Amino acid sequence: MRDIIYRGGSYRALSDKDIENIHDTSIKILTRVGFEISFPPALELLQKHGAAVDYSKNRVYLTREIISRCIKQAPAEFTFYGLEEGKEIVLGGKRVHFGTGGKALYVLDRDRKRRPAVLQDIDNFGRLADKLEYVDFFIIPTHPHDININSIDINEFYHALRSTGKPVMGGVFSKEGLEKVIEMASIIAGSPEELRRRPFVGFITAITSPLKIEDDRADILIETAKHGLPLVTSTAPIAEPQLR
Repeated sequence: MRDIIYRGGSYRALSDKDIENIHDTSIKILTRVGFEISFPPALELLQKHGAAVDYSKNRVYLTREIISRCIKQAPAEFTFYGLEEGKEIVLGGKRVHFGTGGKALYVLDRDRKRRPAVLQDIDNFGRLADKLEYVDFFIIPTHPHDININSIDINEFYHALRSTGKPVMGGVFSKEGLEKVIEMASIIAGSPEELRRRPFVGFITAITSPLKIEDDRADILIETAKHGLPLVTSTAPIAEPQLR
C-alpha cells in the first residue's frame, strides 16, 4: 500500500438538499415505475423479500423499506486485496483510488499502428500497471480477439492475475465463465472461504438502461453475491437513432 492516500470530498457539485431530492426521486421511480427483469430466480428472490412482482409484465416494484434495508446492509467500507502483500486498497469514506478500465477492442502500438487486442496485451498492461506507483487496481482493459468467446473469461483473468499483484476486476460473459474464474481464484487463495475473506478478484455486470436487467446479467449478479465477492454494476445505455 503506497504511503500517499488521496482523499476526495472537497468539491461538492450538489447540496445536501439536492442529494435528498435525487434520492427521493429514485425511490419514487423504483416504487411506482419499477424495473423489468424476467429471470425467475431473481423474481422469486425479490418477491420473497417483500417486492411486488407483476409476472405478466416481468416487472418488479420495490418499497421504501426494502431500499432502506439494502442500503443499510451495504458495508461502509471494505478491503480489496491483491495477490501481493501491501497492494490492497480500502474502499469507502473519502478515499480516492486510481486504476485502469475500459474494454478496448483495439490497441495502438508504439509505432502508432492500430490493431485488434490480443491476450498478450493483458499481460503487458498488467505488468505496466503493477509497476506504476499511482495505479492502485487493475481492471482488465482490453478484449482479446485471439481467444474463443467460450473460454475468454478464464483466460482474461488468468493473464491478469499472473501479471499483477494488485486487485483485479473485470467483466464476464457468462455464468459458466464466472464459475471458472471463481474456481481458479479459490485454488490460488487456498479455499473458497479464504477467497471470500480476502478477495483479490472482483466482477462487473451491466444494467441495461432504461430500468432493465437482462437474464444473463441477473444470473451473474446473484452468483457473485452468493460467493460474497466484489461486484460493480455499470449502466449500459441504449442509443436510439433519430430519423429525420
